[in-house]
Amino acid sequence: MYLADTNVLSEIMKPRPNVGVLAFFSAREKDGVPVYVSVLTFGEMQRGIWHAHHHRDLARAIRLARQLRALRNKYRTMTVGVDYRASKIWAGLCIPSSHNPVDKLLAATAIERNFIVLTRNVRDFDRTKVKVVNPFDDPDALCHGMTYRRPLGRSGRSPRAPSQFGLEASHFGSRRRWGLSRLGVSTSGSLPCLSYPKTSLAAAR
Repeated sequence: MYLADTNVLSEIMKPRPNVGVLAFFSAREKDGVPVYVSVLTFGEMQRGIWHAHHHRDLARAIRLARQLRALRNKYRTMTVGVDYRASKIWAGLCIPSSHNPVDKLLAATAIERNFIVLTRNVRDFDRTKVKVVNPFDDPDALCHGMTYRRPLGRSGRSPRAPSQFGLEASHFGSRRRWGLSRLGVSTSGSLPCLSYPKTSLAAAR
């Protein structure tokens, strides 16, 4: 089971999301593997709304509020909180460094529940014991369900895309199609996308 970081959920709400993230969620939905969301993620999204409002960017604040409402409705039964056991794990993760406290609390929640964290910011979880998958540009993990943790001090970038998956590292992230059929996702016509965020957004308007 997976626990999605804020940057992953924000990605699937974009008009043109990353195809790797779309493929990952599509595959997990097909396999029946649940993806959970932490209340911390909803808190970070709410902070973004208040930040936009503070800077008088009302259009952005309204758009973010609609996205938050759509995600809360979608993951109403898949939302996890922070309990006492997770707080104890978090306390240990904050020693000797308390940097990135929210990420550490997300990691503690995942460790307690034996979840795998879905995030683009792999490096932020280097000093935790949590398993991490980057669905943005890690086709190996995407295809085989592998997990990894970066050695300390190394870049958070994901491994090169293996050629056997029909991907070229130099084009990865810029090409809008890259052998998604090998991942069980149709590439005929327009790019594959998840319908539920847009549907939920339409209902939220």
